[in-house]
Amino acid sequence: MTLGYQEADGIGDSMMFNEVWPLIDKVDGWLIESQARALFNAASTCKSPGVIVEIGAYKGRSATALGFGSQSNDNTMVFSIDPFKPFTACSGMHIRHDSYDVFCHNMTRLWLNEIVNPIRATSEEAHKDWTRPIRVLFIDGDHRYEMVKKDYEMWVPHVSKGGMVFLHDTDYFEGPKQLVREKLADVAVERYNNMVSFVKE
Repeated sequence: MTLGYQEADGIGDSMMFNEVWPLIDKVDGWLIESQARALFNAASTCKSPGVIVEIGAYKGRSATALGFGSQSNDNTMVFSIDPFKPFTACSGMHIRHDSYDVFCHNMTRLWLNEIVNPIRATSEEAHKDWTRPIRVLFIDGDHRYEMVKKDYEMWVPHVSKGGMVFLHDTDYFEGPKQLVREKLADVAVERYNNMVSFVKE
């Protein structure tokens, strides 16, 4: 079976990511280098129909990886869905500021603002009118089990055959961890520390 995604392990792809990683790493967030590389590689090599969508954006660290990857592919649009409002994370960390302006500033200063489009809404609100196919989906929103399950069940059906699905914090928080146990027990996944991915069949 021919997949829409190929592991970008050639010297050219590696050098390209290595060039942009210092820029990605200057954006606040929790994505580590191996995970940023995986998102970049998916966005830069996946040829399945559709756009790129991330659920949960914060200040744009993952959006930057996806945006640079898309630039090196075919400039597919990246949609970053997040209310961008203050919140309390599952870890108990309090994010006390609105991050929308910082997100937009990061995209503009990195010349990604014509590729990366923030959607200021909850995942459920954004999904109501969503009709586009998706080639790369990154789920990193609300980590409570019922919410991450809802994100998965709403958005994965939009992913094209051969497209890539990524889930973050699958080792650290019970919600994503339980979802992987229930939904992906019989699915071949790739692991990048506390992030998993699989190809939509």
